[in-house]
Amino acid sequence: MNRYIRTIISIFITVILVIILHYLGVLKSGEDFIKKTVFSGSSKLYQISIMLPSGKETFESVEKLEEAYISLKKNQSYILNQESEYLELKNENKSLREQLSFVNRNNYTTVGTDVIGKQIDPINRIITLNKGTSSGISLQNPVITNDGVFVGVISLVNEHDSIVRLINDNESRVAAMLLNQNRSIGMIEGGFGLTIRMSFIPQQEIVEIGNIVTTSGLEQYMPPGLVIGEVASVEKEPFEPFQRAIITTPIVYEKLHVVSVITNYENSL
Repeated sequence: MNRYIRTIISIFITVILVIILHYLGVLKSGEDFIKKTVFSGSSKLYQISIMLPSGKETFESVEKLEEAYISLKKNQSYILNQESEYLELKNENKSLREQLSFVNRNNYTTVGTDVIGKQIDPINRIITLNKGTSSGISLQNPVITNDGVFVGVISLVNEHDSIVRLINDNESRVAAMLLNQNRSIGMIEGGFGLTIRMSFIPQQEIVEIGNIVTTSGLEQYMPPGLVIGEVASVEKEPFEPFQRAIITTPIVYEKLHVVSVITNYENSL
């Protein structure tokens, strides 16, 4: 008898023997142990399977993630807007404090106003304020910002708003004084919004770069000593009775937000 036949007969006899022992109950304790082990393992596998997300749950999780991302972006935009508003208010508050400090040091009556409109082009350099005659503002009232820096005069006034012609407007004319040895007197003129010039300075008087320029107070509605700027360059030609100076100002007119209108002052001249 060959090996293959012997193996088949051995397997057959073993199967018959296991069946007989099963029906006789001899293998019951062993079978119970195997069932317990198998059921315990399958139970753990089932618990793990139910913890895994189904296709629907995964889809809902992605939707929730997208909603959370959009909400985060909105919150980020809100925070940036709040920060921008805070910085703007901080700058306005600084400007108002400087204006108030200047006014308190002088005998001025002023009206604080917001800039609500601008027309900044080569022809017209004007700003619109949110207060007018109802607040005591009149034509020719000087307008200042920061620590008493002169920016222009009221050229048109209504009950609740007014127009300021800025100092760099082409039609602007203001009597000014150089704080040099000669206390030179001249006229500040705008140059199409590009420059500010001081003209009619006597030729023999010494003008130096860096000299401070202020209002002279020689006009009816203009107090003396309002800062205009400083000399950036001097234009002097032989045989001319007057010289001119180009003036730079510390103010960026396009960025004006709050200003003060001087409605009354005590002339100390």
